[in-house]
Amino acid sequence: MKLICRLDKEISILCLSTMLVTVILQVLMRELFDFPLVGAEEFVRYLMIWIVLFPLAFTLREGGHIAMTELRDMLPAPIRNALAYLSDLCSLIVFAVVSWSSMSVILENANNTTATLQIPFWIFFLPNFLGFALLTVGYFLILKKRHFHNPAAAAN
Repeated sequence: MKLICRLDKEISILCLSTMLVTVILQVLMRELFDFPLVGAEEFVRYLMIWIVLFPLAFTLREGGHIAMTELRDMLPAPIRNALAYLSDLCSLIVFAVVSWSSMSVILENANNTTATLQIPFWIFFLPNFLGFALLTVGYFLILKKRHFHNPAAAAN
């Protein structure tokens, strides 16, 4: 699990760096040499998908997802714990359904390719599946840790 935790962060950094270099090269090639990189915009668009969807589990681990902490902290501990459990359980179910749906989209589009670069579409649907699958696992681990082994931690 530690390897996966590190990989999602590292792959996201690699995608962001590649996107930045591609945009800079595209501008330089177009403006200085009047020779734009064919497919650069398409490639950058797909890298954006990886940057947004793949690090979802990393964001969960870092506590970076949106939460209404002020409202939650005003509630009594028993209600706060129950809401935390319900929220985590609902998140687990929703992200499991999205993961399953993402896998079906990958399988349905296994033979399709992008218009310009002829890259298989499944490569660009993969971060959706991986991001939500890792997020599902993350919520499962949270439920296991907070609510089965340490109920007092649910308030955090």
